[in-house]
Amino acid sequence: MQDISIGGWHAVSDRSVVTECSTITALDAAGKHMDEDGEFLIATLYPSLCSIILDCCTDVGAEAIATQCSLLTSVNINSITGGGAAAIAANCTSLRSLSIGSDKKVAEAVARVSVRSLSVTSDKKIAE
Repeated sequence: MQDISIGGWHAVSDRSVVTECSTITALDAAGKHMDEDGEFLIATLYPSLCSIILDCCTDVGAEAIATQCSLLTSVNINSITGGGAAAIAANCTSLRSLSIGSDKKVAEAVARVSVRSLSVTSDKKIAE
């Protein structure tokens, strides 16, 4: 597995980085500002991602990542809404671990769309 740590989404748009790392399977952008453009860029450039770590993700970006990066097995996003988390849970059929640092409503949104074995963790108490 090739790993890459991005120092902010602008680094991803550097063509030399893209050329050298176009087959990465793990992306750790924790602690870096990520906006919708960066999320779309990741979804477009790295469809072979199996693991992704982000501090936050917009609903639109989450949908793009979910539809383009269908091989994802592990997603760790500290701040995400129910719509974005549900999109990832519904579209990433290989997903086994979804870590969300969000509230109970987000976890409930994921539970409504997930019909397979999926580990969902949150920093808030989730009703079983």
